[in-house]
Amino acid sequence: MIKLICQKASGEKIDITNLLINVAWSGDYKSCARKLEFSLISSPMDKNIPKVDIPLMSVISFYEDDNELFRGFVYEREKSSDNAMSFLCYDYCAKLNDIKVSKNIKNQTASTIYNNFLTEYGLNKGNIIQANTGVTKVFLGVTAYDMIMTAYTEEAKATGKKYMLYSKGDKFCASEKGIVKLKLSFEEGKNILSSSFKESVSNMVNKVLIVDENGNKVSEVKNDEWLKTYGLFQDVYKQQEDKDSNAEAKAMLKDIEQTCSLTGFGDTTCVTGMGVQVKDTYTGLVGLFYIDSDTHTWEGGNYTIDLELNFKNIMNEVSAGQDEQTENSSASSSGNSSNSPSNSSSGNSSSSSSSSIGDKLVSLAKSKLGCKYVWGATGPNQFDCSGLTSWCHKQVGISIPRTSLEQSKGGKAVSKSNLQPGDLLFWKTTSAEVGHVGMYVGNNQFIHAPNKSKPVKYDNLSNSYYSSRFVRARRYY
Repeated sequence: MIKLICQKASGEKIDITNLLINVAWSGDYKSCARKLEFSLISSPMDKNIPKVDIPLMSVISFYEDDNELFRGFVYEREKSSDNAMSFLCYDYCAKLNDIKVSKNIKNQTASTIYNNFLTEYGLNKGNIIQANTGVTKVFLGVTAYDMIMTAYTEEAKATGKKYMLYSKGDKFCASEKGIVKLKLSFEEGKNILSSSFKESVSNMVNKVLIVDENGNKVSEVKNDEWLKTYGLFQDVYKQQEDKDSNAEAKAMLKDIEQTCSLTGFGDTTCVTGMGVQVKDTYTGLVGLFYIDSDTHTWEGGNYTIDLELNFKNIMNEVSAGQDEQTENSSASSSGNSSNSPSNSSSGNSSSSSSSSIGDKLVSLAKSKLGCKYVWGATGPNQFDCSGLTSWCHKQVGISIPRTSLEQSKGGKAVSKSNLQPGDLLFWKTTSAEVGHVGMYVGNNQFIHAPNKSKPVKYDNLSNSYYSSRFVRARRYY
């Protein structure tokens, strides 16, 4: 039995369970906040239907029996002519996306950064896994989530473990991802309604060249088994001061991607970050899988689960902020050293500047996640696809064309294998040469404003729809 309770700012509590039409409770490994969407029956004419007012930022608690599954805030509400009210809620962890910070971090671990942030903003601490890798970076206008996950990404490189942020009630937590294996299993003919399985080498990297600042090869890291099986998929890592080149290059190696989706009957323990056993011999889904995203839906007396599963335990790797400029690095880049040619220093400065602009563009795009798609809109809170990309560039002082087709003709050409955060991606989605644009944010992900039925959101370049329609990429910074 499910139950939905609304608590207003005044402290008044309302049980709105009897007005529910449907509820969807979901999470994704790329987001710290879990989401709750629900619809209530509403009629201005029918006196038998209670009239309820649920203001924005009311606290919503969702229960299964006496177990609280969700506690969070109303971020959006909408009334429609079909006698329904719809609400979008995020749990407490959304605050990590709501708050942008300006921090100069010097040799602090992820757990220290997280704890200090929670203390500064008066947020409640839950269980936070200890980290030991020091991070030194400058974060300007970066969300607290990106700052903290950047530090946990560095911890993951050192430990080989995966991490995730989440909230439990009103407490903020961090834990290792994928270590909990559920007792529940999904089996064909038992609790699987449908499933699909996909393998891809599109993002494989089985060899990484390590080069110096002039592009000369220093060493290499490779996986001989992958090379023998799939042929060469090579990337390049440029040495950086105070970085372990071999460790950084090794972290760039990527095996084939094996993912699947599943719809079935399970229970509410099946949430992102857990491991679950699957046995479906028809699609080849047999073994332990990790939940990348989950959606639990209650409607018309039925309860179903939709899962995105992965053979590998992966985390949302984030690289935000800028490396701190030390006096030594400033001196060498000024060209005072006879061992540092002036053209080399100017190239480094240009690269650093470009990277900074790209990060700013991505930060701006992330700040608009969830905004409504409206054809022809250019912001600040409604966008079409090219309206979003042009708005982001405008905020950093760069003027680009208005339409996706014209945007695809300007800037600098970028190969798909050399994408950087802030680059624009173009697809053929209509009869025109180019009909859609999005912004690359790293880790094979992009942000875009898809269409009127979907808000600004993340998507993956390896998604079959986008990979088959990709045209080109351009860079305007």
